[in-house]
Amino acid sequence: KLLSKLGPIASHNMTTLNFNFNKVWRGLKGQEPRWRHCVSALNDPYDPIIGNGLGKLYVDKYFNSTQKQDVESIAERLRDALGAVIQNYTWMDNDTKEEAKKKLNNLAFKLGYPEEINQEDVLKDTYKHVGNVTVDDPFLDTYLAFRKNNAIRKLQKVHSPYNRSQEWRHDVTEMNPLYEPLENAVVLTAAAFQHPFYSSGLPSSVKMGTLGWILGHELNHGFFYPGSYYDENGNKRNWWSNKTTQNFNPLEKCVEGLYDEQTEEETHLNISGYRTFDENIADIKGLQTAFEAHRTLLRQQSDTPQRLPCMTEFNADQLFFISLAYSFCQNDQYAELKDIVERDSHAPAKIRVNRHLGNSPIFLETFSCNATSRMNITNKCYV
Repeated sequence: KLLSKLGPIASHNMTTLNFNFNKVWRGLKGQEPRWRHCVSALNDPYDPIIGNGLGKLYVDKYFNSTQKQDVESIAERLRDALGAVIQNYTWMDNDTKEEAKKKLNNLAFKLGYPEEINQEDVLKDTYKHVGNVTVDDPFLDTYLAFRKNNAIRKLQKVHSPYNRSQEWRHDVTEMNPLYEPLENAVVLTAAAFQHPFYSSGLPSSVKMGTLGWILGHELNHGFFYPGSYYDENGNKRNWWSNKTTQNFNPLEKCVEGLYDEQTEEETHLNISGYRTFDENIADIKGLQTAFEAHRTLLRQQSDTPQRLPCMTEFNADQLFFISLAYSFCQNDQYAELKDIVERDSHAPAKIRVNRHLGNSPIFLETFSCNATSRMNITNKCYV
């Protein structure tokens, strides 16, 4: 672990070895410039050691308050939509629905960036333990100085009051949406507020199909796994009743079977419906939640154009689904696909899109897919 972290920034030979590995795994064509390599090392998405400083520069250049207000509005519409979806669950008993309602009402959206990055005194305080670092210092020394600063700051927070609205553990310049069970919070960083996930001038149907689906997916993690084991305050507690769990078990098996033994085309390996279940159920319910929010918004915006100039043949519902699928487009290399199929909690992107859309009666109706259409899954799971 230590070698994988420090090796590529301490030695040219290790940097070359790391690149050769990623050339095969991720299909890299050439080594990134040294400055970018150094910034990436200082800005690990899961433990950013210059996070708020770089985040401040990014937000000032690429972000504006109108975007944040727009996405906040989308998020609240998703909250309302999920509330309606949960109330219609026939497998969830009333006691569990009340617990779900409390959790949904107390859930926080952490969107864009923490407000403290705009407070210069707070920003300076963030780096006060770095010491005297100059541009002439060896990069490894600089890296370790910032790493030490981060460690000290974390230790100082032990036994301190926790403010979930200000604690951002992830880099705002990285696209990594997630649900935090210990905080009961959905995090969507500033990096997500760009194409292909978001553009303020696009019709709401497009924004709901991309960013709305992403938020819906993460929201639903809070009500299945892992969220079903954490209550509205982030305390470890299974709030599903025994009856609800019993009712859900056959539905869980159905969803597992929906993905189980699906074959990835490049590697010819089979998907594990069991290992990918948590992400698959979030895909299925995230779609339902986002489409519910989309339809509600359409009814309220009946006089707002929902066509794209270059795609006038598609209506609002079709644009929703096209945008959703488009946001999954990626160019995975063979080695990376093999790694995803064998170890990842997510199925490969193409299988994720085709299976959860093919399971959706609304999608099939929107595109007039008949019973023999290859997108029409015969044995559907209605969760």
